[in-house]
Amino acid sequence: MEIRRITAQKRLLEDHFNDLAALGADNKYSRIGGRMLELLVHLREVDGPAVWAVTSHADLHLVAGDDYRLTPLVTIRCDGCWFAVEYLMPTREAPWPGARVLGNTDDPSQACKMVAFGLSKAIGVTRTDG
Repeated sequence: MEIRRITAQKRLLEDHFNDLAALGADNKYSRIGGRMLELLVHLREVDGPAVWAVTSHADLHLVAGDDYRLTPLVTIRCDGCWFAVEYLMPTREAPWPGARVLGNTDDPSQACKMVAFGLSKAIGVTRTDG
């Protein structure tokens, strides 16, 4: 999967998460940065659409275009151990407007599968729901 950094955020994704990882063992963001770097390596090996990446603190938002204001297709969070992958349900499947699916795993390979699945669902949202 090709992950492009939005142009409004000048630094590479790897640099952003490397800075977090370098904060030291006593900082909670250090482990998060390391795990997100691990995830990025796996994500780039997964088949999937090209997406744009926006970071907000330690969160990674995958969006359809080069604009941080776009609604995320998939959001990935990490607590230092577990990855949380979230996507907006397509309207035709959602039990209520704006319903989201959230899954958790400690395995970066499984997180990548969850991201790919979420993107496939969310891109359907983009195409059919405006």
